[in-house]
Amino acid sequence: MKKNILLILLGLVFVIGLLISNCQAQNEGNEASTTTEEVAEPPRRDHGVPPVVILQVPISFGETQTEIRLHENEQPEDAAREFCVTHKIDVSNAAQLVGELEKRLPPLVVSIPLSLGEGNIVNLKIYQGWDIRKTIDAFKAKYGLSDNDGQTIYEEVQKNMPLVTLQVQGPDGKTIDPPLQLLNGQSPDVVSLEYCYTHKLDIPSYAHELNKELRSRVPEELKNSYPPLRKVMLVIPFETANGIQRTPFYETDIPAKFSENLCTQFNGGDGCYDRVLEYVNTQIGVVTNKEEQATAQATKAAAETASETNNDAEVKEAAAAKEAAAAAKAKADAEAAAIKEQAEKEQAAAAKAAAEKKEATLAAKAAKEASKTTIHATTDDSNVKGEPPLDQLRTMLQPTWDKVYKAMGSPKAIPSDPLFLVVPAFAIIGLILGATTSGGGKSSTKASKTSATKNTTEEKDNDKKMPKSSSTRSKRSSTPSARGKSKRN
Repeated sequence: MKKNILLILLGLVFVIGLLISNCQAQNEGNEASTTTEEVAEPPRRDHGVPPVVILQVPISFGETQTEIRLHENEQPEDAAREFCVTHKIDVSNAAQLVGELEKRLPPLVVSIPLSLGEGNIVNLKIYQGWDIRKTIDAFKAKYGLSDNDGQTIYEEVQKNMPLVTLQVQGPDGKTIDPPLQLLNGQSPDVVSLEYCYTHKLDIPSYAHELNKELRSRVPEELKNSYPPLRKVMLVIPFETANGIQRTPFYETDIPAKFSENLCTQFNGGDGCYDRVLEYVNTQIGVVTNKEEQATAQATKAAAETASETNNDAEVKEAAAAKEAAAAAKAKADAEAAAIKEQAEKEQAAAAKAAAEKKEATLAAKAAKEASKTTIHATTDDSNVKGEPPLDQLRTMLQPTWDKVYKAMGSPKAIPSDPLFLVVPAFAIIGLILGATTSGGGKSSTKASKTSATKNTTEEKDNDKKMPKSSSTRSKRSSTPSARGKSKRN
């Protein structure tokens, strides 16, 4: 029985030894893998809720390529220290890691150094846009602080939260970092002076303007709590047991009174008043000389600007006068061209009127001559139209004779002139009248008949040989002659 128990115990020891050896080998393998793979971050106090990563920055050291992560409401210093510990890096490199993180974070609003005991000082930082309560709660949980500690930290943060933040540009035009901040309980006069002194800005030029800008941005209930705004002329340094104290000297201050108060405030002892008064007067002289030089330069610059302005004005006036002269010349040329054009039009109109008048005169003269000729041609005629009587008779008889002549078949032996029958008829009538008026004058009748017949024959010949106007004139002269002879007979 004892032998069996001993064997069982030996078996158990063997099994336990195997298990221990396997665990050791597994641990050694895990340690070797951490040299090439990323090491998992240690668990955080997140109460089972995975923290939200708000920033990842790639980091390389040696042959290792990894990244540092910053979680929500986590302090950059805490993330940097844990990264160094996890990757077995010297903690002195944490500051460089914090700098890389802050390059990618919003602007820093407030930073409060907190003592955690045993000389451990930790800065609590609040960045723009961060929730103050959540950031303090995460800080409290990280370092195991009580709720009372958290409330105290919150009140301290609120006290140090900036009321106003100003971006200031230096003389070179570049923005100065960090910006100027005015916190609760601070004086705008002191803050503006300290900022100018820290960043080596000219106090008379910058301090008063920065002070005025800070006052304009604070809440209304705080504006009345500040002393009246005064312009700082210079700052007087005074060495005390607590270090150098800088006191502003305003434009309205009296050097003697200021020196006396300053020595009394800091217990300057014997000789303090004279030393301070001499220093104040010397600095006032320096500032006055600077202001005079600045005024002279400003006056010179203004004079040069005015001279340039006058030169520009003269050039502009000359150019304007030249343009006005050119415009006047152009206007005069246009007026002359218009006058010339008007004169040419008037000359053309006069020439045209003269030509028309000449044409009218010639036409009137021609009409007058034509009227004279017509009157002369109709003096021996009694008809109104001036047409010969035989032509009128021919015109009157022509339609009737045409019908008769056509009915006869238009024989060639018989003329188509209707006067062919009228003239012999008139001759016969003349013979009859002659016979009746002269009882025994056969010779007269015969002579009359012969004359009438001769006249008739001549008229026929004239009608055939002469133009119409000429034959008409002959007939006019012959017809009255026949009539005259008949009357004389």
